[in-house]
Amino acid sequence: MPRSQEIREEKVKFLKTYPDPRPLNFFVEFKYRKRLAGYNDYSLCLDNALKDAPESEKLLDLRKNFNGNDYKDDWKQYEDWKKNEKINDKIKKRKRETHASFHKLLDDGIDGGKSVHDQKRKRTNENPTENEDIGIEDVDNSENEVGKFNEAIVDVLGNAVEYSELAEKICSIYTEKYPDGDLIDLRPCSSFFKMLPRSIAKSYLSKMDIITESLIPDDVHQFLVQFFSQNISDNDWQIKIDDLRSSEQNNLITALVRILRRTLPQFVKAFSLGAQNPLQSIATIEQAHLNAFVHPCLDSALWNVAKIHYEYGEIPSKNHINKNRADGVGFMTNADKFQIVYVEGSKPVAKQDKEIADA
Repeated sequence: MPRSQEIREEKVKFLKTYPDPRPLNFFVEFKYRKRLAGYNDYSLCLDNALKDAPESEKLLDLRKNFNGNDYKDDWKQYEDWKKNEKINDKIKKRKRETHASFHKLLDDGIDGGKSVHDQKRKRTNENPTENEDIGIEDVDNSENEVGKFNEAIVDVLGNAVEYSELAEKICSIYTEKYPDGDLIDLRPCSSFFKMLPRSIAKSYLSKMDIITESLIPDDVHQFLVQFFSQNISDNDWQIKIDDLRSSEQNNLITALVRILRRTLPQFVKAFSLGAQNPLQSIATIEQAHLNAFVHPCLDSALWNVAKIHYEYGEIPSKNHINKNRADGVGFMTNADKFQIVYVEGSKPVAKQDKEIADA
C-alpha cells in the first residue's frame, strides 16, 4: 500500500474513533505528516469517514459544524500553536547555548592563575557549609560575562529583558540545575526556591515585598490595617461588614469596600465554625473550596478594581487543545472577549505536585 494511502486511512480512522476529532485536534495529531493539507484535507477525510459510517451521529455533527463554519478559528489556533512551539524550541536552544558560553567564560576567567570554578571548589573543600553562597558573587566581576548572559532571561514572547544582579544570580543557579527548564518557580514552597542560598532567597523576598508594597497606596494600606486590626467577635465582625462604608471619595477604597462586603462574610462564618472550619479540613474537596471562597474573591476583585469579567467552573480555554479546562477565566469586556486571566486552584490542603503542575 502506498504511504500516502496509508496515512489517509489513518486520518479516516482517527475521525471515526477519536472522541473529539474536530479540525484542531486533527491538525495536531498529524502535524508531523507531510501530507497534511489543512482544511481541504480534513474535509476530504471526513467525507471518506462518512462513506464508511454514514449513520454516525458524531461524523454527521462534524460535517454540519464544519459546513456551518463553527471551526473557522481552528486553523488559526493551530498555526499559533505551531508558532509558539517554534518559539519555545528557540528559547531552549538559546538557553543551552548561553549556558555553555557563560560557564566557558567563567572557566576562562583567570584570577591569580586559577579559574573561578577552581577557586570555588577549593573554598568548598576548605570550608564546607550547607547551602553556602560560595562563588555566586564572582558572577558579577566580568562585564563580558554579563553581556553573554543577557539572552538567558526572556519574557513569555522570547524577547530578551533587562534584569537585576539578583535575577542574574537566580537564573545562573537555575540554568546550571535545569539547563532545559522553561519556568523558574520562585514560590517559597517550591523545591527550587528551597535550594537557593539563604542570602539570595532573603534578598529576593525583600525585593518582592518592596515591589508589592509599592503597588498599594498609603491610604489604602492604612484603611486595611485599621479594619483588620480589630479584635472583636464573629458577630461584631458581621456588624462591621454590614456598616462598612468608604469615608473618602477614593475609587480604590470604594472598590475595596465592595470587595470586602461581597466576600468577607463567608470567611467570618468559616472561622466561627471552629473545629468544623472547612478551610482547615483536609476533607474539603477542591470544587467546594474554590466556589465558596476563592472564586468569589477573584470575581469581586477583578470586576471592582479592573472591570474584568470572571467566570468559573471548568471553563474551556482557547489556549488548550487537549480538552483541559480552567478553574476560572477572566475576560476583558471588549468585543473579542480577550482572555487575560487564567486560574488553576486546589483544595485548602493540596499536594505540592498539584501546586507545581498548576503553576
